[in-house]
Amino acid sequence: MSRRPRRSSDDSGGNGLSSSAQAQSKSDSSSLVSACVLFVVMVLFFVYLFGPSTFQHHSKTSPSSAVATARKLNPSLLLRSLPVETHTHDTEEEDQHEQLKSIADNNSEEASAGVLDALPLLQEVYGKHMKAVLHIGPQTCNVVARLLQDEGGQAWGVEPSEMTNPSSVCKSLVKKGLVRIADVHRGLPYRSKSFSLVLASNTLEHLTSRQLNRTLPELARLTSHAIVAFISSQPSQVSSARQLQAALKSIKSHNRTWWSRKFETAGLDEDEEMSKGFASLQLQRSYRSSDYIFHLLPRQFD
Repeated sequence: MSRRPRRSSDDSGGNGLSSSAQAQSKSDSSSLVSACVLFVVMVLFFVYLFGPSTFQHHSKTSPSSAVATARKLNPSLLLRSLPVETHTHDTEEEDQHEQLKSIADNNSEEASAGVLDALPLLQEVYGKHMKAVLHIGPQTCNVVARLLQDEGGQAWGVEPSEMTNPSSVCKSLVKKGLVRIADVHRGLPYRSKSFSLVLASNTLEHLTSRQLNRTLPELARLTSHAIVAFISSQPSQVSSARQLQAALKSIKSHNRTWWSRKFETAGLDEDEEMSKGFASLQLQRSYRSSDYIFHLLPRQFD
């Protein structure tokens, strides 16, 4: 007869320990899950209580207090806090730009009027050499239009800056190619000796010495006879607003002796005969000008 094997006391004890270990493991897992859930609940509760008030506090912080806080925490952060309410600054710059543009336009018109008043005197002094004239300077359309009124007269113009609100006459001259916008110190697209007279008004004083070194030989290249230069001797009148100096090309304030030496170095000599003739007409016609007026001959024409 077969006998069933009896379980040993060791086997029964081992199974008991295994069961208790499993129960203990389940209990630990439940405790861990409960702790995690409790932690999440506490975090959400903390955010709910303190989050909105904290955000509201930062949203209501004034720019000045933000700058002060940035200064205390880190001075370098102050640079990031400076561009506050930039729209106001931009508006002020736009208003200032409009004022400067208006001042520049008024000054250009005054410069043009001075040259226009001098044209009859120049025509009497230079005679036939006024038949093909290149004018370089502000409001050149007015000067060119005036010269074209003379019988057989030919004239071209170069405007050194963008024209604001050009007239219909000026638009027509630009369309015909008689007036162009260009930087004279970068060279002009005309053939050598294309003009009997080059008239530069209120332009050279805006150039640096290095730019003049390129411009003056260019003027000498273009003329077949002479150059007449009107140079402002009173920069303060041209830049009547202090801000104008930052917005426009600064005027180089030099006396007449400086300009004479500059022209001589560039190979341009003063035409004494024309200078005396023009000065005599100035007295007769009561023509007054605050500009330095130079009558120049390229040295190869002496």
